Parts: sequence; structure tokens; C-alpha cells
Amino acid sequence: DATQAIRAFEESEQLNRIPIIALTAHAVKEHQQKAIDMGMDFHLAKPIEAERLKDALAQYLVENHPEKTQANQRH
Repeated sequence: DATQAIRAFEESEQLNRIPIIALTAHAVKEHQQKAIDMGMDFHLAKPIEAERLKDALAQYLVENHPEKTQANQRH
């Protein structure tokens, strides 16, 4: 599985965790939990709700690049 390979590589190379957002056709909780258990950070089910995608991206972009939040607040 790609996610597990990415997580193993991050660990072996002592890299920061890259956020992985799952996008699936499955909306049931069991599938959402499986994605998280496999190492993904967030789960979105199709059809995508624009606000949920925006929130997920904002959460991980801010966590990994707080300087961008400060720059955006100045505008």
C-alpha cells in the first residue's frame, strides 16, 4: 500500500510527516477508520463537498506552513 510505504520511508529517513488525504467513494465509518488506520490523515468521500476539502487543506497547510497563515492575515 502506498500510504504505508510513504510512512515507512518518512520514518526511515527521519522526515516530517506528509499529510495524506484519502478520497474514496466510501462514506461509511468503517472505511473512514480503515483509511486512518492505514496511515492517512483525513478521509473525504465522493462526492466531495467543497467546504470539507477546503477545511482539510487549510488544516494541513497551516500545520505545515504557519508562516503562510501570518502572510494571509496581512492581506
